[in-house]
Amino acid sequence: TLAKAAEMFEEYYNGGDAIDADLRRVVYKFALQADEAGVMRKLMDLYAKTTFPEEQRNLMITLGEVKDPRLHAEVRDWALWSGAVRLQDIAYPLSTLGSSSQENSESAWRYFQDNHDRLKERFGGEPRIWGSIAALLSRGGSNGSKRVSEIRAFFEARGGYGSAKRRVEQSCEALLLKEARISRDGAVLKTFKF
Repeated sequence: TLAKAAEMFEEYYNGGDAIDADLRRVVYKFALQADEAGVMRKLMDLYAKTTFPEEQRNLMITLGEVKDPRLHAEVRDWALWSGAVRLQDIAYPLSTLGSSSQENSESAWRYFQDNHDRLKERFGGEPRIWGSIAALLSRGGSNGSKRVSEIRAFFEARGGYGSAKRRVEQSCEALLLKEARISRDGAVLKTFKF
């Protein structure tokens, strides 16, 4: 399946057969798994060339699924700082960057903490965008109640959430719910083979 998706993607990228719009995102995702670094660059190239919003969304979401920490940082910086991604679209790559793996989730949270002032200076004047950035970069992690305590302490130490309060609280609630589900269903889920 990965090999076929990679083949389809390469043919499409090189101007060959089109991929059905309903399958495109799946093909992108599998091709990315087959050759993360090479496909990531090609997805960015496709993003730069297309003017179709739906296609741009598919590309941004797929780009956010990179697992390699170095590539993860590159996609994050591309989304936030390159100017290639429109402000209202920043949430698409960040939504998958913040949850692509446990390691990348932790990395996104550390990045947010380390770059809070810079991020707030750049995006704080846009309440919806700032709320999305704050929520999406802080939402991952496996220890819900510990992460929620960290998030709340972090924002309280900086004088509050500002316009990000609602979105960050929603992320905190999702973390706590995830922790409760794992606690409740964890033993049963271990019996399944995925």
